[in-house]
Amino acid sequence: FCVTGSSFSDSEIQRFPVSGENEGGMHGHSKILPVGQQCVLSCRLQPAESVADKSVEWTRADLDPTYVLIYRQRRLEPKEVNPSFKERTELFEQGPEKGDMSLKLNYPKLSDTGTYTCKLVMDVSSQFSLEVPVGAVSEPQITLERSLDKLVFKCEVRNWYPKPEMEWRDSKEQIVPHEDISPVQDDEYFSIVSRITVEMWASDNYTCTVRQLGIRETRKTNFTVPGKSALVKFTMIIAESLSIALKGPIAGFSDTMQQPVCPPSNFRIWICLNLIVFLNGCASRPHFPLRWEIFVFLSLKRSFQ
Repeated sequence: FCVTGSSFSDSEIQRFPVSGENEGGMHGHSKILPVGQQCVLSCRLQPAESVADKSVEWTRADLDPTYVLIYRQRRLEPKEVNPSFKERTELFEQGPEKGDMSLKLNYPKLSDTGTYTCKLVMDVSSQFSLEVPVGAVSEPQITLERSLDKLVFKCEVRNWYPKPEMEWRDSKEQIVPHEDISPVQDDEYFSIVSRITVEMWASDNYTCTVRQLGIRETRKTNFTVPGKSALVKFTMIIAESLSIALKGPIAGFSDTMQQPVCPPSNFRIWICLNLIVFLNGCASRPHFPLRWEIFVFLSLKRSFQ
């Protein structure tokens, strides 16, 4: 969810709504910065007046050198800036003319976490400090893992920072017992996998939620396990598809559309598996493939019993 490219306009920058003010009339905003996204640490003079002929310094005390950006005599001074921030920071064009000293931070990294200070050097200097955490998130993915008499669903997330928590809930917002797998840390990022087991014919909606309270980020994904009535209808579709594929009626499939009979055979199983592949390949919505896979798997199981 990042803006990409080596250059960007003011409209492409994300401004964050957590604000504060110091005694000198300087205001600032900050929030959790997503890894890889172009962002702004906001700092401005209110009431607005030009600071174009003043000096503006952005620093981080835990660095050596401490400078993140230096603006003097209407231009940037990159030579004194910490090497980790070179060519990654700048001010808005015409920003100093309007009293805007906001820092454009290009492509934040986990190592950018820290406390940043915006300092306006005048006859009487003013400064404003911002606590800036940096985090990384991704969307959870759910896949179906089959078993003989139950359904096993796996929820997985990759490349989170800091380490997140994961939970499952049903349609009544009740926590569903799940099997946790210890988070795996790859370099600085965390990946987590968790599984739940549900009854074969259960009809319910399940949600996998991943959250990290420290950076106030939450991601969710859900799916529905169809009930028996929906599965019976879909079984009829499967049976009709097999009948057409085999160029003949399926024995036991009556005109009144009662429960179809689908005698097991290697060729028919091959047809069914290819139908699963076809449905998954044609799916376009995020949860469509998994939903159809559940339908097909349960319907085939019912047909071959």
